[in-house]
Amino acid sequence: MRTRLFPACLFAILLSAAAAPPAPAGEPIEAKSAIGAVTVYLDRALVTRTAAVRCAAGRSEFVLAGLPAELADASIRVGAKGATVRGVRVERVFLERTEAAEVRRLEDELTALHDTEAAIRDDLGVLEGEARFMKGLSASAPEKATRMLSEGDLKLPDVAGVERTLELVTKTLSANAAKVREANRKLRELQPRIEAKSRELGEKRASGRLEQKKVTVALEAAAAADARLELSYLLPGAMWFPAYDVRADVDKGELELVYYAVIQQATGEDWPGAELTLNASRPAERTVKPEPAPWLLGGAPLPGNLAGAQELLVQQAGIQGNSLSSFPQIKQQYGQRAGWNRKAHANMLDNEEQVVRLFRSVAARGTSVAFPVPARETVLTDGKPHRVTIAVEKLGLASDHSAVPALSLATYVTGRAANTSKLPLLPGDASVYLAGDLIGTSSVGFVAPGEEAAFYLGVDETVKVTRKLDSKLSSIKSWGKRQRVEAAYSIVVENFKKRAVTVRIEEALPVSQDSAITVKIRKTEPDPAETERGVSRWTLAVPAGGKGTVNLAYSIEYPLEMAAQVEASPAEAANPVMMLKEALKK
Repeated sequence: MRTRLFPACLFAILLSAAAAPPAPAGEPIEAKSAIGAVTVYLDRALVTRTAAVRCAAGRSEFVLAGLPAELADASIRVGAKGATVRGVRVERVFLERTEAAEVRRLEDELTALHDTEAAIRDDLGVLEGEARFMKGLSASAPEKATRMLSEGDLKLPDVAGVERTLELVTKTLSANAAKVREANRKLRELQPRIEAKSRELGEKRASGRLEQKKVTVALEAAAAADARLELSYLLPGAMWFPAYDVRADVDKGELELVYYAVIQQATGEDWPGAELTLNASRPAERTVKPEPAPWLLGGAPLPGNLAGAQELLVQQAGIQGNSLSSFPQIKQQYGQRAGWNRKAHANMLDNEEQVVRLFRSVAARGTSVAFPVPARETVLTDGKPHRVTIAVEKLGLASDHSAVPALSLATYVTGRAANTSKLPLLPGDASVYLAGDLIGTSSVGFVAPGEEAAFYLGVDETVKVTRKLDSKLSSIKSWGKRQRVEAAYSIVVENFKKRAVTVRIEEALPVSQDSAITVKIRKTEPDPAETERGVSRWTLAVPAGGKGTVNLAYSIEYPLEMAAQVEASPAEAANPVMMLKEALKK
């Protein structure tokens, strides 16, 4: 079941001590609850717990204990099926020590590892004593025989006996050394396990909660009956952002888009096997319709003028300040709480910028989007990324080839696919695969259902581009105090595919911004499809196994005193005039 409550039994009653109804005759009964569903927002989570209870006739009270201390009291909602909710009471509980079963389990495992280590060291002690004894025996046997001979106890040393003793000592010491090596090997393997388990226990102890909350629910039933409680509450410390795999087959015109969600949470409680819903909004944000303000130019600013309207828009978009200030719940709520799991908090901050980018995009469009996760998932409260699959979509793919020969002779491929799914694509990173091979990463912007998305699909090696200088039509001449540069190029596109392709060629042509500099475009063949701000674009239809050509020529005439300005390199490439000079030298 998704995170919804029973409509006829929906209550949000927080009773003060003065307003609380009289307590029942018996003590409240502890009800064991389990997390059934979670809605993950961009900066928090709505958790829904369920509990099966047995109501007596009349009024009964049930306690749901062990809840996170950080849950928002005002967000609590309680529903019941089989009984009527008559009251809800929330209390804070302080513990002397953490009661986490996971901590106790880790303590037992660490103790067992230390016991194993102690047993190995005991064995090493025994082996060390054995080695000392055998070495002493090895030294004493010949000395004893010699002494006995000198004292007249023996006529001759028992050579055979000495040899047997030395052989026994050698074998025993060899076996002893092998056992010592094996014990030391076990110690070396054991030490990293002890260190890892100690770190894990330290993290769990740090995240152990010494402060909890409990919710007491009063139910009323006409007769003894089974009932089902549903409790929901908001918790800070959870977030999610989208990620994608883009798998393209250009020849088949197919694109597979795998839509993932990366979920991270440090709410203080694990979500085992929960039904997840992902919501691209922040429920704490105040959402209002923007109001236009008069745009008055000149004069004193009036209250509510343009500056005030701009401030409101900035606040609504959630882009004030830096990224961390946009999500204070993640940055401060846990980073400053004593004893909180700082490791989990740090794990979440690693990807916070992704969430901020997502929120800005969604807020700018005024969109709130919910995504149900198809399968139940377990997400631990360790802040680590947990990736789940939201959907796999098969889309039709159209591809564009383009080249900027002055900067690179590579032919770049861009895929275009209409989002025919019912889900919008939200801003996120994408891993791009072409013919099964990972070619790099890209990014996806906001793409509404029915809108077209573009994906970079790498370089096509089967479409070759060359850009050649025509040295016969190119020259650099100087006379008096002026200089003229004439350049002519041919750009050739060769298609080695078995099908025709359309290639867009882009070339920056010179544009004069000074009356002392004269620019003439002498040839553009064929005519460019468009020219904008000095950049011309040609669209060449190149047949299979064929070629397409663009010829262009231009001249630049300028005073010699402006040579440094004309020959200065633009930021993105070497200066064409300087390149021409180098080419003409060859």
